[in-house]
Amino acid sequence: MLCTQTLQTEAAQLPIGSFLSAEEPVVRLPMAADSPAAMGDLAADLFADPTNLQLNFALLKQQLAAGNYSQAMMTLDRIQILDPSSRLAKILYAELQFRLGNRAVARSMLQALINDPATPRSMRSQARAVMQLVDEKARTKPMGVTIDIARGRSGNVRAASTDKYLRYNDLLITNTTDRASAMFYDYKIEVDLVHDLMRQIPQALSVALSVDQRRYDSYRAGNSRSYAADLTYRRGINGAFTLSSRSSLTEQNGKKYNARSGLQIQFQSLLGPRNILTSSLGITRQFHFDTALTANHKDQNGHLSSASISLTTLRDSASFGVTAALADRHAKKRYFGRNTRQITAFSRFGLADWQLGLSLSRADTKYKAADPLIGSRLRRDRSLLVAAEMSRSIVRFASGGDLSLRLLAEASKTKSNIRNFTRKVNEFSIGTRIRY
Repeated sequence: MLCTQTLQTEAAQLPIGSFLSAEEPVVRLPMAADSPAAMGDLAADLFADPTNLQLNFALLKQQLAAGNYSQAMMTLDRIQILDPSSRLAKILYAELQFRLGNRAVARSMLQALINDPATPRSMRSQARAVMQLVDEKARTKPMGVTIDIARGRSGNVRAASTDKYLRYNDLLITNTTDRASAMFYDYKIEVDLVHDLMRQIPQALSVALSVDQRRYDSYRAGNSRSYAADLTYRRGINGAFTLSSRSSLTEQNGKKYNARSGLQIQFQSLLGPRNILTSSLGITRQFHFDTALTANHKDQNGHLSSASISLTTLRDSASFGVTAALADRHAKKRYFGRNTRQITAFSRFGLADWQLGLSLSRADTKYKAADPLIGSRLRRDRSLLVAAEMSRSIVRFASGGDLSLRLLAEASKTKSNIRNFTRKVNEFSIGTRIRY
């Protein structure tokens, strides 16, 4: 299990024009509408007073909102002539250069602002945020390859109990179930293709294909392999809309186990220059195949609906966030239906050349009906997941791509209560990820 809880802040970026509400030492922006009439009024006012910085910044705001980058560049040129010391203008100029494809020029200007000791702290933070956007875009290649390899131990893979004693009809009896743990390897290979749709508002279409396999050293029945395909359309950077479709097929011990197909809609928006709010809705249809070991396997057929909301806060060299998620599973047989509530706290830090990511997740799952073989009491699962990741770019290519190395460790613990029987499942894995 390699990083099942995605460290969501890795892709945090800030869009063009997001800093226009920030304070500039000399200039404060007026309130201006983005309507054609307001733009016409601004044009008339600028014709009468072309050296008015406030009017120029107001016009720039409208041009950025309209996605008219060519005219915005002309306005920024005029602002820089009027006030060569305006650092906000330089930041926006660098980002516009990036939008027009001149990444080297944008990066050079931003780096100069960051290195200048006279740059105010707030301006330096803004320059770093735009630099992050430039670097993240530079790492977006037409094709990427990710290889994950992990080694771990899974406790009670045979669904046994770790307790020394069990209660049966209120009598304490010795636990004679198999409590053995098993070592495993995880392998995952993913290939993703990204096509930039080349619009004024950034848009991209991507396809990802992956194979994920787990093999146990001594427990063949636990071996599994999953094939997945993802199709994603994204519009915008942080004020973004994403529509994705995912289909997967899982094999257990060499035989078809289940298949899933679903859609997810995600919205991402800014709450000020340092906070990002992300919300999503999804629905997945799942189908189970007949297996020799589980006679009622098809009783799990049904669908899963989910919703989540996440808030991320950006700092100079770190980001922090929290995610709350709900999932409701409907199944043919009510016992297999369940409700899950999950909350996750995550953070990411810059440590010299390394990036450190941490996440802590707690999930509470309650089944909708009791198992008729166990009794009337509902089953309830409580899970805790801890994940840590360190990543570093080890090789950079002239094309803008890079070869990155990631070290990952993950531990999870699940406790299930079914009447008076308690089952504990523990797992730990450590591995590496190589990304091109």
